[in-house]
Amino acid sequence: RQMCIRDRMNVPLLKDETTLGSSPGADIPAKGFLVKAVQAKVVRAAGGHHLISLGGWRAVKVNGRKVSDAMLKPGDVITIAGRIFTYKQA
Repeated sequence: RQMCIRDRMNVPLLKDETTLGSSPGADIPAKGFLVKAVQAKVVRAAGGHHLISLGGWRAVKVNGRKVSDAMLKPGDVITIAGRIFTYKQA
């Protein structure tokens, strides 16, 4: 499975834990004034991946709903401070 950033860049989810944030060390960049260094993480789980919000000013949303933890399904749209990501089946 992979994350697609605005339908431009596909990022395979190969690690047990993949970070999203503004830090140069984040696995998936989510640049923005109000984005934490690590805003969220995608964790491999049985049967797929969980998205876990790590708090901060901006909410992490899946399909328009604010979440703290969500099991991802192919086609889910994740929004972090205006950055849009799509969870896809590879």
